Amino acid sequence: MKRENSGEMEFASQVSEVLNTLNLLGPGKCQFKDSSSTPDCSLPGLCRTFGLELSSDNTIKVVSYAAFTEILHHVVGMGPALGRIDFSGIALAPLILSRNLKKIKNKCFHQDLVAMLGITRDLFEEAITDLKNGNIDGSLEYFKQVNRQAKRTRDHPACGDQMFELLITLTQLLILSDVLLGSSLQSDKGTVILPASRLNTDQRKKISDHVQEHFDKAAEQLEKKQVSYTGSKGLKKMLSCDSEEQAMIHQEIEQARKEVLKITFPLLYANSEAITVDRLNVFLPDRRYLPQDQKDVSYTRFSKNGECKGLLWVWANTKSPSVYLIYNNISYVLTPLDNEREKIIVTIDSDTIVSGDYGAVKEIENYQEMVLVKPGNDVVHNLSKLASKGAITYMDEVWLHSEHETSEQPVIAAPL
Repeated sequence: MKRENSGEMEFASQVSEVLNTLNLLGPGKCQFKDSSSTPDCSLPGLCRTFGLELSSDNTIKVVSYAAFTEILHHVVGMGPALGRIDFSGIALAPLILSRNLKKIKNKCFHQDLVAMLGITRDLFEEAITDLKNGNIDGSLEYFKQVNRQAKRTRDHPACGDQMFELLITLTQLLILSDVLLGSSLQSDKGTVILPASRLNTDQRKKISDHVQEHFDKAAEQLEKKQVSYTGSKGLKKMLSCDSEEQAMIHQEIEQARKEVLKITFPLLYANSEAITVDRLNVFLPDRRYLPQDQKDVSYTRFSKNGECKGLLWVWANTKSPSVYLIYNNISYVLTPLDNEREKIIVTIDSDTIVSGDYGAVKEIENYQEMVLVKPGNDVVHNLSKLASKGAITYMDEVWLHSEHETSEQPVIAAPL
């Protein structure tokens, strides 16, 4: 399975060390530990890697830019999962959205939208410049303006007639800016942007509400696009298209919806309800937000023992009412008792998913204790996908035969 090189692992470790100096003091406040273990010596190196301006205090900049990079990589699809940064693309990630805005602006045929996209791009680049210079408050103010401008552009009557890339890019900007604004706190060193793993419950809920709103709006516009080709008003247009063109349009709409959904799901909040000390119900986001294929498996966080530490990996299948789950390296197939219910409720008892009042557990596979000898290509390919996403983190042993290879990379014969 693919592994990070030693340089990336060292860099990730240094970022983690800096984040560990952060203490959350409660709603709206945090402070950095005054400790001899604080890796001051690594801060200039981290700043150089991130491309940040050096100053007398680099801690705020490193933490904030690490949080920005984490969500940006997720939004543009560079990382395998939220919270897993592609450290080889630190400099590239900020350019992607800016270049996309420029490309769409040059292809756009509506003058109002051209002007709006130009303003949005300028504001986005100003926000990044301030962030790199350590002006966190200034950067967040620009991201507020990016958010307002992106909404105006998305809601413009002419936006629905444009290419799918415009809707996707605007939704990426809206989600990025709302997450950054919702992730900021005051600290003893000034305003800081927190990474996803350090957010409190209130922050997660507010971010979840904003992200859900953006997904629903994008889905609504894609639905209108679909209806324009298949509804009564689109009948003439549909008849003028051949079957291949219709299939291509439908495929583009579905692909756009999947791209937005891939960004959305990990940022949604799953409510939980304690039944006893060891037993709780987790209310997954509505079924329409769930990833619809194993290759798109993603996670949602939920509160456990008063903290947002629960991580539940989820995917569904449009052909089945069942929901597929991975929790603590164990996979489950959960069949809801009420198939018409939009909300899926998962019962967890003593850190194990169990059958309950809302669903029955049909299958269980424990990756933690699994030993595979000469597995087939499909089995290893699926395991590689789940491991690269972070859905499974440990297996006892996998013995591969020397001729084994996947479509993506060869795997050397050895116990992994």
